[in-house]
Amino acid sequence: MGGIPTAWRDDGHTLIAPNGISITQGFRDWVLSHNWSSDDVPLSLEQHRDPVQAHAPNFGAGQIQCFVHSLLWWTPATGVIQESQLGAEIYALQSQLDAAHTQISSLQAQISSLQAQLSAQAINPKVVDAIKEIQEINVAAAAALADLEAK
Repeated sequence: MGGIPTAWRDDGHTLIAPNGISITQGFRDWVLSHNWSSDDVPLSLEQHRDPVQAHAPNFGAGQIQCFVHSLLWWTPATGVIQESQLGAEIYALQSQLDAAHTQISSLQAQISSLQAQLSAQAINPKVVDAIKEIQEINVAAAAALADLEAK
């Protein structure tokens, strides 16, 4: 069975869902050769992922395309697969997202701490005056050197 899902368009190279998102190459062939539900429209274009499966990184790099009810993925070794372990994939991705949020929070706390330390460190006015004096001495020394060279 298979064919073009109801309300979808196909030009022989690109399958276009009613929401305007296209499916190409092997994913197009997969949809056309299976009894694909018309409401299982793509949520994104095909994308490269490494690893292609967060819950099974041993599959390596490949392509994915997310749909409302499905996830298609492809690697050179497997060909196109319609993911049946969406719960495992969502759990793995959620775990990665949680870890990233924890890391972001930690880095934001470090930034706040460093900003507080910098604010607390008032610049010593004597150091500022010394820097100005050194700059004035450098200007005077450069002028004196120029006078000597001119003579």
